Formats: sequence, structure tokens, C-alpha cells
Amino acid sequence: SVYGGNGILGKHNEFFIKDSVLIIGRVGAYCGVIHLTEPYSWITDNALYITEFKKETNSKFLKLSMDCLNLNTYAKTGGQPSISQSTIHKLKIPLPSLEVQEQIVTEIESEQKAVEECKKLIEKMQKKIEAKIKEVWGDSE
Repeated sequence: SVYGGNGILGKHNEFFIKDSVLIIGRVGAYCGVIHLTEPYSWITDNALYITEFKKETNSKFLKLSMDCLNLNTYAKTGGQPSISQSTIHKLKIPLPSLEVQEQIVTEIESEQKAVEECKKLIEKMQKKIEAKIKEVWGDSE
């Protein structure tokens, strides 16, 4: 897949990044947006990418942590907002042990799944309510 600042832009038969990496939107409206790529990807110059870590790091934990930083608030403004590699390098993220990072990711993913299930239930109930209202009041169309 080909990635830009806001995720997948398209497909390509070549790649230059073998592993899944974290990318950060570098310019424009999606400046500071974070994505985790698929393996064997191509990344445009509209995104920064992270391939090297000083400590053992779970990529999903890092993405979740960086999402909380609201990186777009660090963007330089002008014609188009932009964020630089040097700005990102200055930011600090506490990194617990890899085991703790993985536990945190598991807990958050479980909670996110529960939220998604609740959203589906709300949507289902909303459709039932709308159907009942149409049944009672008739179709006004």
C-alpha cells in the first residue's frame, strides 16, 4: 500500500518499508495524524515515519500514546500547517516495560471493542424507534 499523511492513498507493486511502521502526517489538514502501516508499504513525502526505537516498543502502544499528544498543536502555521522531524524528536513519551505496554494495548482494544458494540446497538435501537414512529404515524412521504 502507498501511504500519505492521512493513511492509504493507493496500491503499488513495489515497497521500500518491509515492516509495519508508525507514520505521522507531515503537512496539510492531516498534519500530526498518526497511522500504523501494513507491512511492505510505500510512504510519500507527506508523512514522517518511525523505524528505529531506543527501547523495546509496542507499535500500537506508541500510536495510542502519540494520539494523546495532539501533534497537530505542534504544527507550524502558514500557507499549510506542517510538523517537522525535529519537533517530533523533542517530545517525550513514558515507556513502561514491553509487557506493561502490551497489557495496556490489550485493555484499550477490549474497551474500544465494547464501545463499538455499544455504537452498533444504539444504531440498531435508533432504527427500531424510527420504524415504530413510522408505524404509529404513517409514512409522511
